[in-house]
Amino acid sequence: RNVLHIGDNWEHDVGMSKKKGMQSAFLAKAKDRFGNALSFAPTNYLSTIGCLNGRQTTTWNKMNASLGYRSMKALAANRFFDNPYASWNKETDFDTNPYVMGYYAVGMHLVGVSKWISGIVKNRSLSHVTFLARDGYLPKMVFDEMKSYWDLGAITTNYVPCSRMCLLPWMIENAQGLYNLPIEYRGHNPRSIMQLLQCCYAPLEEKAMLERLEKAHFMAAKNFTRYEEFIRFINWFRENFFDARQLEAAKALVTEFYTQHIPQNSLVFDLGYSGRILSALKKCLPHPVVFAYIHQDNSSFETYRRRDKLDVELMYDFVPPFSDLIREYFLSEVGNSCVGLEKKDGKINALFTDTAVPFGERFISLKIKEGVLQFVQDFINSFSFVKDQMYFNDVLVSMPFEGLLHDSNYEDRNVLAMAFSEDTVYGQNKRISMNDFWKRQSPAHVVKGTAAPASPAVIQVESNELRYGVEGKSKFQKAIMYAICDRPLLKEKVKAKLKGHPFILKITKRAYKIVKKKK
Repeated sequence: RNVLHIGDNWEHDVGMSKKKGMQSAFLAKAKDRFGNALSFAPTNYLSTIGCLNGRQTTTWNKMNASLGYRSMKALAANRFFDNPYASWNKETDFDTNPYVMGYYAVGMHLVGVSKWISGIVKNRSLSHVTFLARDGYLPKMVFDEMKSYWDLGAITTNYVPCSRMCLLPWMIENAQGLYNLPIEYRGHNPRSIMQLLQCCYAPLEEKAMLERLEKAHFMAAKNFTRYEEFIRFINWFRENFFDARQLEAAKALVTEFYTQHIPQNSLVFDLGYSGRILSALKKCLPHPVVFAYIHQDNSSFETYRRRDKLDVELMYDFVPPFSDLIREYFLSEVGNSCVGLEKKDGKINALFTDTAVPFGERFISLKIKEGVLQFVQDFINSFSFVKDQMYFNDVLVSMPFEGLLHDSNYEDRNVLAMAFSEDTVYGQNKRISMNDFWKRQSPAHVVKGTAAPASPAVIQVESNELRYGVEGKSKFQKAIMYAICDRPLLKEKVKAKLKGHPFILKITKRAYKIVKKKK
């Protein structure tokens, strides 16, 4: 009776002890808590989120047959549940915790990415790796930490500013390239296109530019709604503004900058996807390089690869559902975007936006980074002495990260409630809510009680002026303003809002047609 038996097996350590008249206490295994084996302390899909994502091609036991895969998961189990009764949000898979996401999902993925990059460097006998900003931020940090683990201590690396805006002169290349800009034209207006194309014409003051637009009967701040309208503006710009000498000077500046930062015999890493940035780099560099993408997007990648003879290595031989901002956010540096280059006193410097990043957003990113680097350190410390036996498939260990992106529930996605991004080139959107964007993507499973709030099924593109103009207005006032300024966008918003109410949508369409006929 004075004996307390403590064990991790409920049947033998607790049940049998009681039968023998002893006091007993249950101390769960970390792996049991991690594996959702304790009904009174659920962790839901935490341990199987990777299998959820690969359920069409593999099974839980097949994935865990990999020593490397299950050893990495064991690191996560010990890190989170060394105290098996640690608190955990029972409605989530990742505890709505950026550190947990960084340590487990992103950490495993980036160790896989590091292994893949090391294989390319060895097989292609390369001597340098350039990581393009901002997607290459965490991949570079992890690769630098693991270089010695992969026996690549002599390999040099660097982190180079890169963006569509920075490489735009080589994306345009000539006057014909004005008709193939890397943009969604409905997200732009004449004024924003003029600002975008500053590399193609002589410097002009804002006031003079607006006067020229007005004289040509273009509304400077009204977004294009029809492709014909956009092409009419590009034709006008080409005839009245385009200067081939200005473009060639801008191209020369880009070439000089990237030639300085990307040496010969280099691997150039970028997250993905279309091949457009790689195409521009291939054209501007005077020497060949090898490119590395996590994955491509099918739509234009093969066109660029064939046309420009790109030497590209791909980590994934498939196109995952998410190839967008959320994937980039987890791997990128939170900071200002590179918007161009400037030569001053014989030195070329990258120019950046000067928007202040709120502490809340920096905190999320810092916790993800902290988790990733701790995982890498734990992996190296735990397995360096058996690394020859620690085999794992780089894509397989990326499945928990893919699961986080595709299958996490809405409660976990709230972790990005304070996170924002921007895309001033493609859609002229200076503030994109990561939380809203992520929640528009439906997860394959939803923990009971965390169903998604009703939200538009599409991402509308609207001008900054209109977006800020409708802010704080009533629904009726918004409808009037959209009807006056951008009727196609109003129709798109109404369709998205009423998508789940087919009868009301049908009546609304009929009413609209009647009103239109009366006009």
